[in-house]
Amino acid sequence: STSQSWTKQFQVNLHGPVELTQLLSPYFAESSSVLNISSTLGLRPIANTSAYSASKAAMNSWTQSLALEWSKRKIRVNAICPGIVETPIQSFYKTTDTSLRDQINSAQPLNRFGQPQDIASMAAFLVSDEASWMTGSLIPIDGGILLNS
Repeated sequence: STSQSWTKQFQVNLHGPVELTQLLSPYFAESSSVLNISSTLGLRPIANTSAYSASKAAMNSWTQSLALEWSKRKIRVNAICPGIVETPIQSFYKTTDTSLRDQINSAQPLNRFGQPQDIASMAAFLVSDEASWMTGSLIPIDGGILLNS
C-alpha cells in the first residue's frame, strides 16, 4: 500500500540514520564529522518518487538542523546528494543494453552516470580536516543533472 511504502522509505532513509546518529552521539569528540547520504531527489523531486524524495528532503532538513544544534560541540554535519550512480540498487546496474546506457548517459550533462568512487572522493574530503569550515552543506554530486529542467 501507499502508506506502507511511505513508512518504509522514511524508516530506511531517515529514521535509521537518525537513530544511529543518536546512539553514537555520546562518542563524538569535538571536531568530529557526520556525513549523511541523501539524494538529488531530496533537492528536486521528479514524478513517481514522492515517498523517496520526501524522505531525502527530510534528511536534508535534519542534516542542516543537526549542523546548527551540534555546532556548539564543534561537530560538523553535511550531506552528499548523489544523482544516478551505478550501484546494485539501480535496475540498470552492469546492464549490457547499450541503448539503455546511452539513454541514461545522454540525460547527464557530463554524459555519464556516476560511479561509487565519485561519491567516495567527496565523502573523504568532507570528513577530512580540509573541510573543517563546512557544516550544514547539501552537496549534489550528479554530473550536472540538476541543471536540467
